[in-house]
Amino acid sequence: MKILNNSKLALLIATLTVTSLTTATAMANQIGDKDTTMATFNTQHQGQAHLNATNKMQGMHKKMMKKRFMHVAKQLQLTSEQRQRAQQIFKNAKAEREKYQPMMKAFHQTMQSLLTASSFDGSAVLALKENYKSTFEQLGLIKARSRFDLFAMLTNEQKDKWLIIQKKRQANRMEHHGE
Repeated sequence: MKILNNSKLALLIATLTVTSLTTATAMANQIGDKDTTMATFNTQHQGQAHLNATNKMQGMHKKMMKKRFMHVAKQLQLTSEQRQRAQQIFKNAKAEREKYQPMMKAFHQTMQSLLTASSFDGSAVLALKENYKSTFEQLGLIKARSRFDLFAMLTNEQKDKWLIIQKKRQANRMEHHGE
């Protein structure tokens, strides 16, 4: 049996969390007016369980990204000055992304309500995505800018190594996804 990597494990945890929350919601809905205390408890518990799972996944993601950076930094033989510069680039990007956190939270909450509704409304999902298009574009620009800045700080030899690493990762991704 293969050992799951961190991203697969995070996806599995997220799927299990959503499944358990959906089941609990369905059970709470079946209770109806007969026992509103139990339904209220289930709703509050679901929120806390989701928060705990989200925090755990964020911690795992942060740890995985740090490990990946250290691995690439070692492969590229980054100097201590380059490592410090990279950390500053990450810090700046994070500060810029934080401006969009309230909007993304609202997007995710609205999307969650659309996905847990009694019937699927594709036009509402598309409208929601259209409303947040500029936010997604700005977040994409922040990501692209930080990647550009990281690549720009590398020496020519490190850039060559980086491109080779990226080609290998892309090939592995395609192989893994059966493309």
